[in-house]
Amino acid sequence: MPHILFGSSWESFAAAPRDGMQKLAGMGFSFVRLWVFWDSTHPAANLLDWSKVDADVAAIRGAGMKVFANLLWAPPHAAGGKKTYLPYTRGCSAWNDPLDGSKGIRFASEHDFCTTPAHIDPDVVRTFGAALATRHGDDISWYAAWNEPGGDLYWPAIRSDTRQVAIARLLDEVTIPFTEGVRSVVPGAQFVGPEADGDGVLDEALKQEADRGLKLFDAITFHPYSWGTFPDDSFKRIENEFMPAIAPHRHGRPVWYS
Repeated sequence: MPHILFGSSWESFAAAPRDGMQKLAGMGFSFVRLWVFWDSTHPAANLLDWSKVDADVAAIRGAGMKVFANLLWAPPHAAGGKKTYLPYTRGCSAWNDPLDGSKGIRFASEHDFCTTPAHIDPDVVRTFGAALATRHGDDISWYAAWNEPGGDLYWPAIRSDTRQVAIARLLDEVTIPFTEGVRSVVPGAQFVGPEADGDGVLDEALKQEADRGLKLFDAITFHPYSWGTFPDDSFKRIENEFMPAIAPHRHGRPVWYS
């Protein structure tokens, strides 16, 4: 039976305000999707700076809400020294006309880190996952790795490789090692994903998960943007695009529309 969980998302580079989190809880919100900025938390191979993550988790948990921790952005030492995965570089796309989005987006092929995006070292991901679970395993209800890998802002490989190759890279370099790292500390940790926004990414991720005989996602998640009239077009996308893609691979798992 479908039901609604009211939550919010904290994606700021500033620490979550305690009073703000208390206000969200007072409005009936039960969780906060917290973007864990891997690049600033693990800025060098031998350095971990938990100050922001600690403050964010304390503010959310202190307000009585659950934490949905979403790993994002790779530090240069984990990505061949390239800046592809640094926050909001937008180095791989630009509007053809910033004042008219209907003219489309230009793929900035002049940047080598877009045309040949760095591979992420799975051992570094695994190490960070274990460190995060060691630090905050008792405070985190759900984990996720990456966001909307159908767009080159978050996963440039989707533009430089075929979808099949790009999603295989995501699973091999990020999703699987992050899951392994967290579960090496918290065996029962709950993972959700792939936080897809379309472009066949959801289909491909679930197919590869099944083909490998894995269960990477305890709940299947996607973002049904309306791209038109809201909420009507979102409902159409859920019914005609996302749920048919999920059906062969669901196996009783909950589905999150967000």
